[in-house]
Amino acid sequence: MASKEELKEKFSTGKVPTEDDFSELIDGVEGEKGPQGDPGPAGSDGSDGEDGKDGFGTESQYNDIIERLVKIEEIVLTEGESE
Repeated sequence: MASKEELKEKFSTGKVPTEDDFSELIDGVEGEKGPQGDPGPAGSDGSDGEDGKDGFGTESQYNDIIERLVKIEEIVLTEGESE
């Protein structure tokens, strides 16, 4: 992308500007980046939502999982003995 000065020179010297030159002019020529601005004011706190769940299942779900794990262990141990 041409700099602002390069575009000024091209337009002022009578050189024929290209389609890209016009595109850059229309889109705006970016200059040097300025210094970082000051931080804005802090936003207000949001409203409190409902308390979240603890992530633990019910006792029934826990018992089902343990039962499945015991069955898997039995299958794995039984297969290991037959080899």
